[in-house]
Amino acid sequence: MYLFSVHNISQWVQMITTCILIRPAITGHMMCLTEWRSGWISAFLAWINFIMYLRRYFLQDFELKNMHLQTSITALILLVW
Repeated sequence: MYLFSVHNISQWVQMITTCILIRPAITGHMMCLTEWRSGWISAFLAWINFIMYLRRYFLQDFELKNMHLQTSITALILLVW
């Protein structure tokens, strides 16, 4: 059950992509396109995990409000990026 939870999978992928992003800083190499892409994925998953955190603890009783908040935050992310 733990391995197949969407929240846990997104956190694991976020941690792995963050490690790929900071690898050049540790090894002293130049960053290439792969590291930048993993940084984008990591930042996107951080927002998704934050939305799932809000859903779990703060917005359980307000499903309509939750859907509106999630759509607004997703649209804001897409506009900013």
